[in-house]
Amino acid sequence: EETKNNLILSGQSEKPEVQEKLRQLDEIGKEIVDMMSRVIKREEEYSKLSMGLEKQPKMAPRSYYIQRITELSKNSWKQDADIKQIMKDTWQLQLEINSIQERLGRTYTVVDDAVFRYISCFSY
Repeated sequence: EETKNNLILSGQSEKPEVQEKLRQLDEIGKEIVDMMSRVIKREEEYSKLSMGLEKQPKMAPRSYYIQRITELSKNSWKQDADIKQIMKDTWQLQLEINSIQERLGRTYTVVDDAVFRYISCFSY
């Protein structure tokens, strides 16, 4: 800025090389202002992001995640064992149901035969 004022005051502002220097100084000044505004904007963004980061919950240590994964795998094994036991119980119940159905069918046949004989005795 001082160089610009000195050139203007010295009366050499009409020379083409001086005018070029003045134009370059103006461009550099505009670039500096633009860069400063970008720097200020970035600093504001940085402060907002850092405040947001501080508000975020802290991450749990890695050992916590390892422990949790181990618990989940143990629970999975327990659930597999429970499922196998339930399937075994279901299979046994199905066998029992089939046995009872067969017995019921035989009983129905015997009762039906007895009723038929009883009715046939009175029909003649």
